[in-house]
Formats: sequence, structure tokens, C-alpha cells
Amino acid sequence: MKSVFITSTSPSAGKTTLGLCLALNFPGKVGYFKPVSENNDIHLFKEVLTLGEPENQLSLRDGTLKQRFKELSQDKDVMIIESGPTFSYGAYKELSASQIAKELDITPVVITGDSPEAMVDNLVMGQSCFSSIKGVVINKVPYSNLNETVSSVVPSLEEVGLSVLGTIPSYKKLRTFTPREIQEHVNAQVVCEEGMDNCIDNILVGALSFDSALAYFSQYEDNVVITGGDRAEIMLAALQTSTSCIVATGGVRPSPPVVKKAADLEIPILLVEGHTYEAAKRVEEVKPQITPEDHEKIELIQKMICRHIDLKSILE
Repeated sequence: MKSVFITSTSPSAGKTTLGLCLALNFPGKVGYFKPVSENNDIHLFKEVLTLGEPENQLSLRDGTLKQRFKELSQDKDVMIIESGPTFSYGAYKELSASQIAKELDITPVVITGDSPEAMVDNLVMGQSCFSSIKGVVINKVPYSNLNETVSSVVPSLEEVGLSVLGTIPSYKKLRTFTPREIQEHVNAQVVCEEGMDNCIDNILVGALSFDSALAYFSQYEDNVVITGGDRAEIMLAALQTSTSCIVATGGVRPSPPVVKKAADLEIPILLVEGHTYEAAKRVEEVKPQITPEDHEKIELIQKMICRHIDLKSILE
């Protein structure tokens, strides 16, 4: 039986994406184990891979790490093991990435979505956490930076003894989220409900004049614009550009003309209490999710991500 242990330098680096890609492209029977679970990954893998084990057995709530791994490995051809969001997460339960690797005697694959400036430092630091690292997968690379990453970052990692097993470009479908996810995360009141499944790619704060806001918003696409509920001119500027959602702050309901135009354009308006800056920080916490019903995302992961990684080396 093969085992692939996936860990990451930072939260939302792409462990789930890599794990799903490996599982969906492996011809044999796949198992999944996430000792410390803090999100919906276990439900996702159970449903997509049609795993027979109950969800509560795919993490470690009781018993020992080795025993649970042994149980889940029965009749499997490959096991996908996933750490918490960072190298250190779970240390309070003796389930940090390094502790899992040592206890199960497995060598990790590290996925990183950090900026080039932070990537090398974080990965070199990761080398001190493990006896060895199988390799690195660089994820979420903007297309404009692909050549620089291959020509500069990859050699820098190889110089310090880290093998690069993949360089994955940033796919818009995987990095976007929806107004519905914002509404659920910040518990917002829905003022205009049309377009709640629009795709959001950029978070912009509107605190400018009409002309300045119009020029600023026009530089980006698929935006959520966060501004005071009394700033009708900012909202009207947003509605003239590629805006997917407006978050009105201060508990002030936008004026009827703004609401009507947003409804006509199928752009949702969400109303929240508090200051604009506070709301923006909360919206920034929203991370793209993959659910079993996200068939387009899952198909993209299966068919496209595999083109950018060395599946054979990872599964060795």
C-alpha cells in the first residue's frame, strides 16, 4: 500500500485540491485520513470517493494515530493523509505535521501558496520540521508569474535540496467565492437577493469620490465592493463596473434607487453592522470552498491540476 502525506506552509494553500487530484487520478482503491479536522474536507472526500467509513472515523477523536491509520488502511491501495492548515497546527494534541510524519513514518509532500518572497523561507523552515521532504508543489501561481516561478523560484528551492513536484497556475474557478458564502460568514442581512451565486474574485473598499471610485473599480473584475450604506454614489459607481456583490456597512440600508438598479443587474446587496474596515476584514476571512456538489470544480481538479504535477513521483 502507498501513502501520501500532504501538509502545507499556510492555510488554504491547496492541500484539498492536491489530495483530490491524486485520489481521482489513482486507478486503485483510495482511503482518506485527516487526524485534525477543522473544516468540511472529511465530508467532501467521503462523498466524492464514496468512502464506506463514517465521517467521525476519518479524523482522530479517540484512540491512537497508528491504530486509526491501520484501520482506515485496510483493503486500500493508497492512503491520502492530510495535516492541519500549517506545520504546527495540532501540536497541542501531538498531531502537528511533523508528529504525524514521525509517528506514521511517512515523508510529506508540502504544498505552498505563499508569495515568492515568503515561499523559500517558509519551505526552508519546513525542512527543520521533518527528517526529509518528498517534494514541494507550488500552487496558485498567477499566469503572469509562471515563467518567473519556473526560472527563479524552482532553482532556489532545488539549491537547498527541495525537489519541486509541481507548479500549479491560479485557476479562477478554484479561487473565487460567492455572495452567499459572504452572507453566511458575516451573518449579513440580504437586501437584494438576485445573484447570490455570482463569482467574486476581488475585495474592494469604496471610500472615494464617484469619479475616483469608478476608475478604481474599473481596474478589476468580479468584485465585492464594501462601503457605507449611506454612500449611494459609491454603490452606483460599483454598479457601472464588474461588480458581483455590494456589502453595505454601518447598518444603513441603501437608498431605493440603488436597490432597484442592483436588482435589475442581479447584483446582491448585503447589509452588515459595524465599520467598513471591520466588514472588509471579515470578508477577507471567507475562503473558497469545494463541496461534493461542485461538479465543475471537481472535474477541473481531476482533469487539469494533474497536468501540472508529477503524479508518478508523488505516488511513489
